[in-house]
Amino acid sequence: MLTKKDVLRLLQQKELEFFPALDVYQLRDSGAIDVRLGSVVRVPLVPDWNDPSRQNEKIEELPQDGRPWIMAPHQSVLAQTSQRIKMPANVVAVLMSRTTAARRFLAVGQAGLVDRFYEGRLILPLTNLMNLPNSIRVGERIASLVFFKAEGDENSPFWSKYHKKDPSSAAALRETSEEEEAIRNGTWDKLEKI
Repeated sequence: MLTKKDVLRLLQQKELEFFPALDVYQLRDSGAIDVRLGSVVRVPLVPDWNDPSRQNEKIEELPQDGRPWIMAPHQSVLAQTSQRIKMPANVVAVLMSRTTAARRFLAVGQAGLVDRFYEGRLILPLTNLMNLPNSIRVGERIASLVFFKAEGDENSPFWSKYHKKDPSSAAALRETSEEEEAIRNGTWDKLEKI
């Protein structure tokens, strides 16, 4: 795990970048960086499993004036960070829930690994665990990024599906990969082997 000193060096050398820049509350003594909640959430609708091309989510804008957005009991949404990130060639990050969110009965799903070279906003699966409504606000620190040194070929970037894309855009919602098509068609076992 990278230390605060390591992360500060990456930020100062512009190897790791956030747009807009981080504020003083986001860099933790542990070296983790807290990410802030953005203004867009994807709200799931009833899926049509027979027609996966049919959009089964809607995009909602959260109030940007400090007012809360209310989550229904047990509601889950896909949120995004307020900042875009640009990852270095030799570092990966893991997105983790903050205990502050857990104390509010708000689960931030383990969204996974942020690959080296990744550029863009991060997706945050959020669930209200209460039997009562809960609220979220744009700009609140909602999750933490923990950074690790990546070993291997630093000259071979891996581009994720959402690299340099707005994950809440209509195009990103409709985009499917060869793998997803194979799963839908029942031919996943015919995918190219390693």
